[in-house]
Amino acid sequence: MGLLGALLALPVVAMLLMQWTSFQEERLTDAQEVAAGRNLAVLGRAVERHVHANFGTVAAGEIPVATLVGAELLPAGFSGAGDAMKRALRVQVLRVPGAGGGRLRVASMQLVETGDDRRPDAGVFEAGSGWLGVVDAGGFLRATGLGENLSAFRAAAGGHPRENALVLYQEFDRESVCGDFLFRTARAGCPDAGRMETDLDLGGNDVTGVARLEADRLEVAAEVAVGGDFRVGGEFAIGRSLRMGGTFSAPAGVTFTGDAEFTGRVDANEARVAARLEADSAEVGQDVTARNVTADGNVTATGVTARGPLNAASGYIRTLRVGRCTGC
Repeated sequence: MGLLGALLALPVVAMLLMQWTSFQEERLTDAQEVAAGRNLAVLGRAVERHVHANFGTVAAGEIPVATLVGAELLPAGFSGAGDAMKRALRVQVLRVPGAGGGRLRVASMQLVETGDDRRPDAGVFEAGSGWLGVVDAGGFLRATGLGENLSAFRAAAGGHPRENALVLYQEFDRESVCGDFLFRTARAGCPDAGRMETDLDLGGNDVTGVARLEADRLEVAAEVAVGGDFRVGGEFAIGRSLRMGGTFSAPAGVTFTGDAEFTGRVDANEARVAARLEADSAEVGQDVTARNVTADGNVTATGVTARGPLNAASGYIRTLRVGRCTGC
């Protein structure tokens, strides 16, 4: 190639270099937009967890990104000061009144400065939840299958989100937050989230660590075993056996169709046992009715009716009816 050929080739080479540079710049721009979209998706997941934990107390206004970082809902290095596009981030909440605590509208947005006309279309495909899109001049969020009017957010957030802002939009109501689930811990805004509305079948598994148990009706198919004291405000009935290591108190009376064995004290107005009653000490204000009564200590009762043997170390009985007396 001569000098003339080389000179003629220079424009072609320059054009190729310009095209390559433009291609690389476009790829860099796309990468920045994708990174910004992913950043908003991470922020949106943190917002969702924050709202789920505090639905009833989340107020209209801004949720500072630092608050989400401090609650360990965002990585320690996450900052709202700027994303990959050098745009700051903000989370704005609007509360819509209604039944069940109303509804929350949340926009996690880029703050677009005046004169920034970059439109981050490449970032709209990174949403994990909610709707991720770009705001148009009229204040509408344009996402796939969505045209949400964000003018109310503009009024509340000083004009943001502006045109060309990347925004992740989310809505939360009581049903989506609380649902029909039974939560282990109390949730703000879900006052009945720990209340059952139907039977709970544990499939034969244990319930342990109960400090206090309240029930309108307690049915036990097999055995009740209590290591400490046991107090009943009303009547207590059990179909099979009861083993007590501490004090048993049932002011309204107690009825057993099976055995009853106590290593502690029995205190009741009336006791009826179809099978056998064993106790170290029993004090009953009214009648004791049992097939067999065995006590290592005292038996004190107004009346005792026993269809089988009555054995006690000592007894104080006002009325005793027996068919046979040995050693009288």
